[in-house]
Amino acid sequence: MMWHVALLPLWLQSVGAALRNSPPQEHLKTCDEKELSALRARIAELETQTKRITDLELENKALRKRVIALSGATDPKFDLYASAHTNGTSSFAVSNSSSQRLFPAPDMPSPMPGQTFVPELNLPATDAPFRHVTVPGSNEFGQPMAYSTVTLAPGKTLTYDDISYGYNLLWADLALWKMQRWKGMRFFQSPTDMVAIQQLVWKEKPDLIIEIGTHGGGSAVFLAEILRGYNPAAYVVTMDPDSSNIDPNGLFYKTKEIKFLNGMSNDPVIFQQVQQHCVGKQKVMVIQDGLHSFEGVSSDLAMYEPLVPVGSYFVIQDTTLDRAYGGAFNGAMKAIQTYTGAGGKGYGRLAPDKAYEYLLFSTNHNGYLKKINI
Repeated sequence: MMWHVALLPLWLQSVGAALRNSPPQEHLKTCDEKELSALRARIAELETQTKRITDLELENKALRKRVIALSGATDPKFDLYASAHTNGTSSFAVSNSSSQRLFPAPDMPSPMPGQTFVPELNLPATDAPFRHVTVPGSNEFGQPMAYSTVTLAPGKTLTYDDISYGYNLLWADLALWKMQRWKGMRFFQSPTDMVAIQQLVWKEKPDLIIEIGTHGGGSAVFLAEILRGYNPAAYVVTMDPDSSNIDPNGLFYKTKEIKFLNGMSNDPVIFQQVQQHCVGKQKVMVIQDGLHSFEGVSSDLAMYEPLVPVGSYFVIQDTTLDRAYGGAFNGAMKAIQTYTGAGGKGYGRLAPDKAYEYLLFSTNHNGYLKKINI
């Protein structure tokens, strides 16, 4: 054993020499090389993207010049950025005296010749189309253009359904809908849907709107203001069994175009009063925002749909609740499918008009029902 001890110093000396002569921190050098390789790859990727952006900018400038040439614009101060945002229209009006410019804007989708409603949406991207892949058609939840995609960044592409339904959950789960007010009154409505509804009301010009579900009264005041703009004699009949959410000092009770009925929509006494309001009216529109259960919506459809004339609308709100609750809610969407489907009472009489879902985010998918037959 003693000879092993005697050789130990020589062994330690040889090991020390080997360490001194080896490259310092070999494992760290290996890590640095891996990181360096990754950084070089990322630089190459960014350079490719930069070149792509440069090419697109050059193409964009060339197209804008071509648009100006075709439109005959001569104003040297012509806004190139605005000219690229005209939804595919190359018709511009340029004032030679005041440099005022009129840029045409497309109207909302309208039925094709021979149709009375829009069964599906097909809205191809006219601005920055390279980001989009357009796929017409709704999914099982009624989301229009659901399978269309938009690329947000390299490697990050979302479907239109991802974006719309995702925001629906944010709007609901973060209780954003509870924070909304219209002139100080509770206004628990999807903003995009209320824009669409005011377009619907202004276009169709009903002389009576029946609102099932008043809650805080904000939506009734909102609707009354639109009616007042085209027909001072038109008004809203709104009903709710609970009036405690209505501000007694707010605009609701001060708005003469609102008739409030305190009771349930399926109460025969309430329904009789509604029928009396319909006497002599040329166009009645119904907006159902009461009970969102299958039974509640089905009951309101069966009772109030006969009051809606052909050409007018029965709007069912909050159809997306069925999906948001994992399909277990079985509410408004299921009621529409049952009522308007084969064998249903409204089959062949009511059809979802997707035109009013043109803003894509909606809580009322398939809920803009047009009366197309008696």
